[in-house]
Amino acid sequence: MKRIPTLLAAVSIAAFAYSDATAAQFSYGDVFASVNDGKVAHYGADGTLLETLNTGVGGITSGLAFDGNGNLYVSNHTNGSITRFAADEGHTSSAFGADLKIKKPEGLVFDSSGNLWVGSGCCGDIKKLDPDGNTLLSLKTGRRADWIQLNQDETKIYYSEDVHNGIRTLDISTGAQDTALSSRYGFAQFQILSDGGIIAAHKGTVKRLDSLGKLLASYDVPGVDKWFSLDINTDEESFWAGSYQNDTLYRFDIATGSVLQTIDTGFGGEHLYGVAVYTGGQPLLANVNTEVPEPGTLGMLMASAAGFFFIRRKAIRS
Repeated sequence: MKRIPTLLAAVSIAAFAYSDATAAQFSYGDVFASVNDGKVAHYGADGTLLETLNTGVGGITSGLAFDGNGNLYVSNHTNGSITRFAADEGHTSSAFGADLKIKKPEGLVFDSSGNLWVGSGCCGDIKKLDPDGNTLLSLKTGRRADWIQLNQDETKIYYSEDVHNGIRTLDISTGAQDTALSSRYGFAQFQILSDGGIIAAHKGTVKRLDSLGKLLASYDVPGVDKWFSLDINTDEESFWAGSYQNDTLYRFDIATGSVLQTIDTGFGGEHLYGVAVYTGGQPLLANVNTEVPEPGTLGMLMASAAGFFFIRRKAIRS
C-alpha cells in the first residue's frame, strides 16, 4: 500500500546475496514472507514456494514494501539496514539508504511521491528517504515506532509499538501526536482500511477496529497465537496474517473470518516477522463489508477452522 544521489546507496551486495531457487518473476498476488536469517520467501498466489531471496546480511528480516516499479525493499531488523531487490528476473540486490542511522528498522511504506518511510523498533525514529535513499525527514515519536502506515492524504503517519500501547498517529507537518487509537490493545504489523479503520495483528488474535478504535471483529485460528505479520490480499476482500508461533500464514476473509488459504513456511516457529502481497507497486485499500464476525461469534469460526485444518492434515498424511 502503500524510494537516495549517492554512490553508497547504489553499492551492490549482490556478491553476498543469492536465491536458493531459480529466480522467479514477481507477479500480481505473490506473497512474500520475511523468514529470518537474512531471507525472504517468495510464494506464488497459490502458495507454491518460488524462490528464497537472501539479503546476505543475516539476522531478522521484517518489513517489506514495493516501490512504484515493483522493486522489493526489506528491512534488516538485526543488521540495521535495508536491502532492495530489483523486480527483474535476476532480482539484483543492493543496499538502500545512505547513512541510514536507524536502529532496528522494521515497518516500511512508500508514499505517492516514491519516498520510503521507515519505522524503528528501537528508538522511535521514523525516517523519510527519497528514491535514492537520502534522508529527507526524521521524526521523533518519543517511543517505539515499529510498524507504520500513512493515511490516505499522507498528512499523518500511524505507528504501533510492536505489541504495546495501541496505535498512535503523528501529524507529519507539525509533529503533533494524537491520542492513541484503542490503547488497550498492542499491535504489530497493521493496515489501514478504506473506511479509516484498522486491521492489525495482535498477540492472540487479529483485530479489526473502526476509525475511533472500537473493536469490530476478531480473527483467529484454534491453538494459534503470536500473530505478528499482516497485509491485504489483492482481491481487497481478504488479508494474510502470519504467526511466528508456527511460522504459518493464513488468508482470512474479512467479511466472514473464514480461513481461505494457508502457507506453511516450514520453519516451525520464531522465524516469520513480516509479510507483503505483490501489487506491482500499486496501493490497495480493502473493501469493507459491514457483515463482520463479532468477537462473540469466534467459537463458531474457530470450530470451522479446526475442521479445515483436520481435513488438511489428514490429506497431507495420506
